[in-house]
Amino acid sequence: MANNRIYYANQQVAFKKVGGSWTVAHGVQSIGIATSFSLEQAFELGQLAIYENIEGIPEVECTITKVLDGYELLWRLATSAASTNVLVDRAQTETFVALGIWADTEDGTSGVPQQHLEMSGMAVTNISYSMPVDGNFTESITLVGSDKQWDANKCASAWDTDVYNGQFADNDDAPIGTGGINRRENFKPHGGGSTLPAEVTGDHIQSVEISADLSRESLFELGTRKPYARVVNFPAEVTCSFEILAIDGDGVRALADGCSPVKPCPGVADNTQDSTIIVALCEGTIINLGTKNRLSSVNYGGGDAGGGNATVTYTYTTYNDFTVDHLTQS
Repeated sequence: MANNRIYYANQQVAFKKVGGSWTVAHGVQSIGIATSFSLEQAFELGQLAIYENIEGIPEVECTITKVLDGYELLWRLATSAASTNVLVDRAQTETFVALGIWADTEDGTSGVPQQHLEMSGMAVTNISYSMPVDGNFTESITLVGSDKQWDANKCASAWDTDVYNGQFADNDDAPIGTGGINRRENFKPHGGGSTLPAEVTGDHIQSVEISADLSRESLFELGTRKPYARVVNFPAEVTCSFEILAIDGDGVRALADGCSPVKPCPGVADNTQDSTIIVALCEGTIINLGTKNRLSSVNYGGGDAGGGNATVTYTYTTYNDFTVDHLTQS
């Protein structure tokens, strides 16, 4: 019997490294898949119509979001082929991503799916973590690749027959991390597991946003249309923003020549200094951005006549330092 719809209870996401087996992702909130086809038109003298539509490689982009709940992170599932935890190693790996769809008459995913999508050679291009004062803490990743196949429209090949079974048949899946799905009370403060910049230490933090941009370049060779590698364009920018409830302004001085400059040599004092940023959560996630995070912008706003509170957002930037550990509690 055909489905009437697809909704959260009858779809499931899984990852697999080359030569490995499928691992189902827990706590997934959404998945979006966009496919675009690159077309180039060739024309000729004597004819207005297209001479040939030349198709390039397709681009498959997949964005997945999950709650931080004690289960393994999407970033780590998608880069499980790496041998270390450093960014340069994990960023070079590729993964299989699968989406299974089950009958909408079932209350959980069980057995072989009715429909199965598999994407191969997927590489992560963006990772972000969101920790708001209201709501769940979440992780989001975006992956890109050039190959995907549905069971209903597949080529004859080995990788499209490796279907995974549903894992939530008993309807008993639940968070396993300390605090369950982590929220504001599960953020470890400065000195209690996290290390935060001086500008935000001890202040009333309203949100933390962390993102790493892994823009990629496709490398090609004669004899095949598909790129033989999608390499990260280093340096890779990593940003971390803290929004705080303002109580005495933003407290940041900005002077063109610094404070008490010495002229003409040896130079002027910088307005900002490098900071260490480590964000730790009760459910096991530890995000280490290294020691060279520099304050890149400060935004003060709010507190208007409508009665809102004033807030300050401090944004820090670093490059290539992005290590995510997860103390999976199974």
